[in-house]
Amino acid sequence: MADHVHEQAQYSIKEAALLVSRSELTIRRRIDKGRFPGAQLRRGSSGNEWRIPAADLAEVARQDGWTMMLDLTDDQESDRQPDQLLNHVTPDLLAVTEAKVIAESEIKLLSRDVQSLTDQNTQLTRERDQSRRDLEHTRAELDQTTVDLIEQIKATAVAEARVEELRHRAEYAEKLRSEAVQERNSLDQEHRELKESSAETIDTLSSELETAETLRSKASDVRDALVKKVAEVESSMGWRARRRYGKKP
Repeated sequence: MADHVHEQAQYSIKEAALLVSRSELTIRRRIDKGRFPGAQLRRGSSGNEWRIPAADLAEVARQDGWTMMLDLTDDQESDRQPDQLLNHVTPDLLAVTEAKVIAESEIKLLSRDVQSLTDQNTQLTRERDQSRRDLEHTRAELDQTTVDLIEQIKATAVAEARVEELRHRAEYAEKLRSEAVQERNSLDQEHRELKESSAETIDTLSSELETAETLRSKASDVRDALVKKVAEVESSMGWRARRRYGKKP
């Protein structure tokens, strides 16, 4: 398309915007992105302003699918100057174009707002669904925690009963130990008393044994004396006396 465009035709941002029914901001964005390679910044009556070649404008319009108010590729139109081309734009058409540009801008803004609201709604829906899942998960965890707590309470009750049983057993064992200690002390006392009694008995028996030994020794001495005396008496007796007493001569 650009091959048939008049090389000398150049438009300001406002003129280009009117020709393609777009906002000036859209044209400026295309300039910032380098979409118009032949665009030049020139000094005008109101200061520096951009001048966009018709070929660049036509090419961008073709690429972006814009509808142009004037066919810049027409041989008759290409010989006209930009001001002459813009003369074909009547006030009513200009008003309609501006209204269209404004409406399209508002539609785009509304579309962005709708899209933003849609995204927000989608995000809120996702957050709501996630919150529901989290709530369900929390409820499940709470139910499991409740079950675990009940089991823990039961286990604690069993443990307390076991502890109470062990405490009674410990008390009983302590009672048995105390009784065993008392019994041991009693046995120790009896053992000491028996030992003392045995010692006294042994001492008594030893004393009695010594006495008996002394008496036995005395009895032996008396017996020996009697035997000796008898022998002396027998030796002094005659044969008649020995016969009388059954003694042989």
